[in-house]
This record gives sequence, structure tokens and C-alpha cells, in this order.
Amino acid sequence: MVALAFVTVLFGALTANLGAASACGGFPLCNGQVWTTAGPLAVIQWTHRLLAYSLAIVAVVWAAGSRRAGPAIVLVMIALQVVVGATMVLHGLPRVLQAAHVAVGAAVWASVVLAASAEKEKAPPEPGPHPTERVGDAMGG
Repeated sequence: MVALAFVTVLFGALTANLGAASACGGFPLCNGQVWTTAGPLAVIQWTHRLLAYSLAIVAVVWAAGSRRAGPAIVLVMIALQVVVGATMVLHGLPRVLQAAHVAVGAAVWASVVLAASAEKEKAPPEPGPHPTERVGDAMGG
């Protein structure tokens, strides 16, 4: 989850910095196509969207399988980010929505890192010999 979120954020930054945001019109598809033929900038933008859709799916699975609030918060943040991103594209990329998309993207990244860290901290101990057992006793010696 953390790696997918990181790559999604990186492709978002690449999309913004190369001016690729305007290469894909419409939502949820890119120029009405499942795979764009509009050139390399559209491919970068479309890849960012596909990563975001994948991240949303992984977040749904994570939230459904967790009893903690963190993954659910991640899912809400991703849903908000998709809404902001779609609105931005459908309204001609206004600066205020571009800024909101960057801000919510940072919040998505932070929520993923915090939720993943919290899950790791509270994970049950890995199976193995009890800490008070001697190595030789655990090996039958």
C-alpha cells in the first residue's frame, strides 16, 4: 500500500510538473479512451489515474479487512482526492482546484504512512521461540 501510494504521488507530481494534466480530458477515462493515443503527456496523466484507481481498490480491501480506523481514513482521503481531481479536470483545471488536489494528495500520503505505521506497531508478534526459551531448547537440544 505504501509503495503504491508513493508511486501514485510521484506520477501526480510528474503530471503537474510536465503540464500533462490537460492532456487527458474527461473523467474517468482519458479523452474517452481506455488506453490513450493522445501522446506521451496523456500516457503520463493516464498512468497517474490508473495508479489512483488501483490505490482506491487496494484501500477498499485494506479498510474492509482491518478493525482499525486508519485504513478507513485513508479510504476517505482517497475518495476526496478522486472527487477533487475529477472536478478539477471537468472544470478546466482551475488553479484553486489544482492547489486543493496537491494538498489532498499530501494528506493521502500522510494518512497512508500513519495508518501503515500504526498497523505495523500493533501487529501480533511473529511466531517463533518464546523470548525466555533458550535457542537449544527451541531446537530440541
